[in-house]
Amino acid sequence: MKIRVAINGFGRIGRNLFRLLLNHPNIEVVAINDIADIKTMSHLLKYDSIHGILQRSISTENETLSIDDLKFQFFHESDISKLPWKNLNIDFVIDQIMLLDGLLLFEASLKKRSGSLSS
Repeated sequence: MKIRVAINGFGRIGRNLFRLLLNHPNIEVVAINDIADIKTMSHLLKYDSIHGILQRSISTENETLSIDDLKFQFFHESDISKLPWKNLNIDFVIDQIMLLDGLLLFEASLKKRSGSLSS
């Protein structure tokens, strides 16, 4: 039985993780959440400036990303508590958004402690 995951955040890291997991024998990506439109995200997935062209058939229809014969639900929800992960039987959500938020908060904290950021 494969582990069912969702990816929250489909920027460079989220897309590269998705590419990596496409052929994983034990992990199945079920859904993706990103505020950007699905057509732009599918184009960026197909044509990556570092990893090159993804040699697979990619299409989109009704917020579904299709790659060859695989289908992935695509959401555009900024409030992750509203996402239907339970209904999709998601085992894990890989959150690529909080990493950046956490780094920005950490950076602000360091600046505040060093005195370079006023309270």
